[in-house]
Amino acid sequence: MTQNARLDLFQQEKEKQGFWLERKELAIEHPLSPEITITGVRDEQLDDVCEPASQPGIASPSEPHPLYKPSTCVMLKLIRGLHVGPNCWSQVWLTQRRPLRESEGADCVAKFVQEGLFPKPDSFCEGPEICRATGLYRREAQAYARMESIQGKIIPKSYGFYTFTLPGNQMVQGHVMEYIDGTPLVHDYKSMRDGTWELPVAREERRRSMISLVDAVYAIYALGVNHGDLRPSNVLQLRTDPVRYVIIDFGRASLIDVGRGRIRDQLSYGQREDRMGLWECLCEIEEAEFVLEWMKECMTSEAPLTGLFQKKEFLEYNAPRARGIEYRYRESAKHYAI
Repeated sequence: MTQNARLDLFQQEKEKQGFWLERKELAIEHPLSPEITITGVRDEQLDDVCEPASQPGIASPSEPHPLYKPSTCVMLKLIRGLHVGPNCWSQVWLTQRRPLRESEGADCVAKFVQEGLFPKPDSFCEGPEICRATGLYRREAQAYARMESIQGKIIPKSYGFYTFTLPGNQMVQGHVMEYIDGTPLVHDYKSMRDGTWELPVAREERRRSMISLVDAVYAIYALGVNHGDLRPSNVLQLRTDPVRYVIIDFGRASLIDVGRGRIRDQLSYGQREDRMGLWECLCEIEEAEFVLEWMKECMTSEAPLTGLFQKKEFLEYNAPRARGIEYRYRESAKHYAI
């Protein structure tokens, strides 16, 4: 790298730091709080970058996504923070829409990509567009447009993407969506303590839970979307139906070309991070050794979801990790029992 190139890079990094500090000061001086009402204007620029799924064998939804409806603005009253604070890639709030619309329910979630509260920029995370507010926002919008047919089922229903005016005249982009009454996926230490974990009915329920989760991930891939950040905290377990899961946070999603007969290949050779993330999610549901055994069963069956586990290296990589994870869960269960 030449001296001039180094100077240019240094200047770019300096500008990024200044850009971030300016927005950080605004975010700190004018924080969001409950009872505040904010207004958002529909982001028409997304019309050119978001297209519904048109993959072979995938039916288009009968109703257009709210992103394409003529609704031009939205008014939200903030209720409470769900995922807020500094060093977060998004600020997530439970809100009420004003005026209330019966078809959308009283509560909805607003996800703001507020760059002033992002982690401090550096040369590692600030290079790709994905780590900028616009990149995260557009990726989620593109993914939701592709997944119209599973909104309200496997992913939250979207009510649209808007540019919001926050206190202090902060202009941020945000996504308004359905509120999901669920909890992030965590290991069931309670049943391990009280002895119900080993019951046949409990093990069968966990097996159905694994199938439900893998089916959900498969459906997302089948619509041409790679999540990009699949992990237990991005999988919500419904309170009303513990065997059903809703997957959230598509800010790092990417679109993939999944034609007829190619889904299995994409799943097998897709992003390693998503396959590792799925493994971690399954290990929150069931003991790691049983997860491995179930994966081996899937590999020998003809079910579509076998594409998630086709690579032999995937099992070879996770086999030694299974023992470590199992030990950690057992020790944690002892700790919680005290």
